[in-house]
Amino acid sequence: MKSYIQILGSGTFDVNPSTKNIFLTRVNWECVGGLTGMLLTLADTGTKDIKIFGGKNLTHFLTATRGFVM
Repeated sequence: MKSYIQILGSGTFDVNPSTKNIFLTRVNWECVGGLTGMLLTLADTGTKDIKIFGGKNLTHFLTATRGFVM
């Protein structure tokens, strides 16, 4: 199974970095499998105000991970 992350940005300093916005094309394991670990890593680095955009059931997925994230 292959997975990848693509980071988009304008390359300038006058806008927020794109890593504060996460866009998911689908809410299935192939797309969200590493999301929880990435969010934990971002939290450890002090990154705040992350926005996640995705299809329906994204809220259900994030709620289901709450038990082991906390």
